[in-house]
Amino acid sequence: MTSLRKLSVLLFDLGLITEDQADEVFEHQHLTGMPFGPALVDLGIITEEKIVSVLMEYLGIPYINLADYELINELLDIFDPEVMRRFEFVPLDLNDDGSVSFAVAGILNEDLIETMETKMDCKIQQFLVKVSDIEMALKKHGL
Repeated sequence: MTSLRKLSVLLFDLGLITEDQADEVFEHQHLTGMPFGPALVDLGIITEEKIVSVLMEYLGIPYINLADYELINELLDIFDPEVMRRFEFVPLDLNDDGSVSFAVAGILNEDLIETMETKMDCKIQQFLVKVSDIEMALKKHGL
């Protein structure tokens, strides 16, 4: 199974961030507890749109506008809101084939995907969204 590279390494290898910028983001993460992508955006180093563009190409996952979807409360209730914030995902919909669609704003590690599939007792399908869209969707649902 192919191992996914961390976002920091991917952006550095593509020349989109420097080592000094990565170090600045790591320090910002340490101080704020933010994930790497949001910390990059918070510091003004890169835009959310650029991160999504890079991840779309690297992961081959399509982008969706989360505002176009109405989230299902029963699916949201399965996961702790802080876990969804930390790992930057929300469940979207139950599909006809029995899989569940998820909106993700970053690279989900293989262990998390396996845990999600086990918890949902099905395969998951991923769609990329911006981190800010995840936060807005959670707030909209009182989470």
